[in-house]
Amino acid sequence: MGPGLEASGGSAANTMAGIAPFGGTAGYIGKVAADQLGEVFAHDMRSVGVSFDMSPATSGPATARCLILVTPDAQRSMNTFLGISSLLEPSDITAATAQKWTSAFLRGLLVGCRVGQASDPTSAPTSPRGRSSNGVDAE
Repeated sequence: MGPGLEASGGSAANTMAGIAPFGGTAGYIGKVAADQLGEVFAHDMRSVGVSFDMSPATSGPATARCLILVTPDAQRSMNTFLGISSLLEPSDITAATAQKWTSAFLRGLLVGCRVGQASDPTSAPTSPRGRSSNGVDAE
């Protein structure tokens, strides 16, 4: 296996990072921890022109991360730890941050999850019909 590559990202973050270079005004709302990866993520978003005004969490799980292994024929295997990002709450967003934007792009991976549920690897988020997001019946 060759050397690793570390890069900030995620679906919504990558979308915002793609808007800014084309002259768009982009901001990102998400939760990071007060740790090295949280600092790197905040720096990386700001360095490409994306507004990121969120305060890092000083308690709780670490900043999210995803380990992606890529084979020589470009097959990917991903292992994701959602960490503190799964605990974003309305109280984390200030009125000033919310009022800065006239439109929003929402990434709904955790919409409808009970607080803390997504950080438990033995439980799957459930839909209103009682099925997990991966289609397996919830217990």
